[in-house]
Amino acid sequence: MPFWRRTAKPPPDVEPGLGAAKASRVEHCSLTGGATNPISNWTQIISTDSGILVPEIIKRGQLPPIALPTFMHEVMHHWCFHSPVGLVLAMSNMRSRRAALAASEAADSEDVEDLKWECSYDSLRFRAANTLLRPLSEGLALFAEFDAIPGDSEVVSTVCKSVLLWFGDPERKEASLKQGRFPAEISNIIFSVRMSETIQKRKLNLLSQSLRYDPSSDDLGISGGYLLGYLLIKNIHHALIQRGCYDLLDKDLFLSFVRSYMFEDYGLAAQLMASARGEQAYAEDLGQYVRERLRSLVQDVSPDDVAAFEKHGLSKTDLARSTAPPSHFRTDPQAWTEGQRHLASMLEALQREGTPDATDAQRALDLWTMARRHMICVASSWDHVRVKNGRVSAGRHPDLPGVFTLNAPALPGVAEQEGEGEIQCFIVPDRNLRIMSVNLDGKAVAVMFIGKTDPEFERDFREYELDAAKNEGHASVLDAMVQAVIADLGVDEFHDSLIEGLGEGAERLYLDYALMLVPDEKLESTRRLLAKNGLYTLLGNDFQSLEAVSIASLLGTMANGEELLADVLRKHGHKAQDMLKACAKAEKATGFVTISQRGGLTLSAV
Repeated sequence: MPFWRRTAKPPPDVEPGLGAAKASRVEHCSLTGGATNPISNWTQIISTDSGILVPEIIKRGQLPPIALPTFMHEVMHHWCFHSPVGLVLAMSNMRSRRAALAASEAADSEDVEDLKWECSYDSLRFRAANTLLRPLSEGLALFAEFDAIPGDSEVVSTVCKSVLLWFGDPERKEASLKQGRFPAEISNIIFSVRMSETIQKRKLNLLSQSLRYDPSSDDLGISGGYLLGYLLIKNIHHALIQRGCYDLLDKDLFLSFVRSYMFEDYGLAAQLMASARGEQAYAEDLGQYVRERLRSLVQDVSPDDVAAFEKHGLSKTDLARSTAPPSHFRTDPQAWTEGQRHLASMLEALQREGTPDATDAQRALDLWTMARRHMICVASSWDHVRVKNGRVSAGRHPDLPGVFTLNAPALPGVAEQEGEGEIQCFIVPDRNLRIMSVNLDGKAVAVMFIGKTDPEFERDFREYELDAAKNEGHASVLDAMVQAVIADLGVDEFHDSLIEGLGEGAERLYLDYALMLVPDEKLESTRRLLAKNGLYTLLGNDFQSLEAVSIASLLGTMANGEELLADVLRKHGHKAQDMLKACAKAEKATGFVTISQRGGLTLSAV
């Protein structure tokens, strides 16, 4: 069965003209703030005008509780892209930029033509993979935000380890780590926030999104496939439990398992880098591979596979042990080896030095981008900055006029100056390392490292930050050059058509899993209802019932019982029986399960 139902519009047999491919959303983000760029893996958690927030994070080494849901969402994205598939995705984009730059400098016409086609194919690789994997990535991030919590497994995900490091009480955190009680401490941190009004509103917002996925849509919920991806992951979890994989009742272990199964699959990395035998055939093969990998996850994975994954994770020595899957992991061994070879080759080519021209300068910039992909910008703010007597003062105290909340040595050679600048705080998610950078006019004036690092990394970070704004602007120029190359080849509309077809195919693929429990005779009518405003439409436009479902679904990730549910809903002005009746009515009409009670337990499918 083909991945899509229609043939993409072929490139016109005419003289190529200057144009621009359609813009598609590159960054992966939460619905209410935060964003992760899959190329640089640059992740932004908090953006605020509060001048005291960033300095306080720098000093305390702790993030405010309000940031927890966005933090868990974006760290999951960051972790997904810090993987073999994520690396191939990023390097394809970087290679397309370098090819476009090299084509602009090449003197030989044959070299120019070859470089342009290399640029075109690599750009398509990135766009195709980003389109196919976005709902999956968003689904995992939303599951991390609303469902993940450590269970009985000793394997702890990078997401949950990061929660302990950056939200845990400093004294209790150290004691928990020494005594091996960190899963319980992580659970306590998540418990303290998950039932808050902020998270309830976020869950309500998610459940009222459209089930559609269209990467070109101006609607963030539709272009990201948020509800579609979330229901996909929830149903994969249900399917694996039904197959007897009871260890995955530990939702944090499940999160690690699915992330590894998809994003650390060297077979998928190999498919991404497959030799192009024509753009449409490439896109079709990639779609078919993702389809088969998902089928394998839902239908082939056994309890033994989960046990092997957990055993492999326990062989690691660091706290976030589940950083890599067992070898092959239900992937063809030859494809696995091919993916490893492709990735090693791309890294070797990136590190290979040539003549000192603009292309090699870009290669050096790409190397630094790769080196800093493990960092996250947890917060940034604009505030008054002053450089005087070799010191930088930043962040005016809100209650004490003339007092600054952050002071640091100025970088060598920075002149005395004063004005509005940006203060940024970076962390490495699973390490106790934070970095503060203060910028004026797009150049760093102070950089401070708190935690264990090495001199080479510190030097490279300072050099990059000295011209941060220039470097980021350069990337935008290169992206425009790539689009110009594709238009000049006359394949821009063809590529747009391919991506549109992949988006349609991805929507159908993920719908098969998101609605896998709905009877066939009710499938189309239920899909149409959910395509409007998600569960809000499904529940008959009953906002009160939807709000109660949102609360019950969050509660179900942490505790259970009829009396507890009734008590919690009562405190929020709802009656448990009214909600359950509304859910039962919707299930009878559509076959879609939301909240139900069986044997005294409350079960949430959303």
